[in-house]
Amino acid sequence: MHDTKVHQYLFPFVRQQKVGFINQLGEEIVSPKFDGDFHHGLGTGRDDLYVVQLDQKFGVINALDEYVIEPIYDINYNSFNFYGGCIAPCFLDGKAGFIDDTGRVVVDFCYDYADVFSDGVAVVRQDEKCFIINDRAEILSSRYSYIDTSSEGLLAFKDNGKWGYLNTKGQVVIPAVHGFAIDFNAGWARIGSHDSESIYFINQQGETVLTVNNHFVYPFINGHAVIRTTDFGLYGLIDKTGKICLEMTYQDVDFCCDGKRLIVAKSISDECCCDTGCFGECTLRYGIISLDGQIVLPIHYEVIIENANGWFLIKEQGCYGWLDQDFRQVIESKYQEVHHGFIQGLALVELDSKTGYINQQAQWVYDYDNI
Repeated sequence: MHDTKVHQYLFPFVRQQKVGFINQLGEEIVSPKFDGDFHHGLGTGRDDLYVVQLDQKFGVINALDEYVIEPIYDINYNSFNFYGGCIAPCFLDGKAGFIDDTGRVVVDFCYDYADVFSDGVAVVRQDEKCFIINDRAEILSSRYSYIDTSSEGLLAFKDNGKWGYLNTKGQVVIPAVHGFAIDFNAGWARIGSHDSESIYFINQQGETVLTVNNHFVYPFINGHAVIRTTDFGLYGLIDKTGKICLEMTYQDVDFCCDGKRLIVAKSISDECCCDTGCFGECTLRYGIISLDGQIVLPIHYEVIIENANGWFLIKEQGCYGWLDQDFRQVIESKYQEVHHGFIQGLALVELDSKTGYINQQAQWVYDYDNI
């Protein structure tokens, strides 16, 4: 018979400085037995696996409280990050290798650093040089000063101070002639030169498709990109022709997950100097607008953060609450702190000096001593 417990999502809690896990109903699935002196929210890139610490070593358990990786390893910021797959970087005695989701070491611990597997390859570093390997530890590329994680089948690399791109076979497909380069997104990559105020975008053939002068541009999402003045000033929006479709009048602009709306910030401080580069205190208020600047949610909230369930965490008059996808208030703004928003049906909050999980009906599911 199919065991649904294997697939239930677990949430960490702390009791008397020990970490355990509950399910969405608040039932204790894993008793508090793991060490609580590290960030127990360290992700694995998988919903069914959880990093734990025991006696200053780290491992991974599943939702049945079974070790899939014994706690004998060291930690690094991307340790046990399966990135949605079945192989993850792992660290032991100062060296990096790779381990699968059954606990089998698939690539020996011989590297100084190891990145996640993406598009079937991973970047590793040895003797201060980076190169690409596959899951059989076969070397696929030459050695460079830096190589980034694969995105859309291409990896930005740095050689002799210039940037280009490799494919997943390790072949140079775009020469290292650029001042800087970042990941490809929707077929375009943002490129630039350190001796110019221009930023330009290239396609996967290395052809320049758009140049933007005197402004800083972020990656395109849904055909639009956030733009700001180069003096760290105000933000706006351009389309793929370079046309400004939202004037640079905001202190911050960020896309909602649907790519069709924007969370924006405006200053309410008379002393704010954000129009010329704000490096001091600045009181901001947040709202949501459409891509053409129409107000969707008034700009008067102290915080707006979109959660994984599509709801919006808001802060008003010093307290937190939630709006749904249609911006109706579904949970009253009464919480003093939100340690994380809604993930798989639960949020970790603080109310009247009590910390614990609530569900989407604002019912208290579980509380514990501290986090």
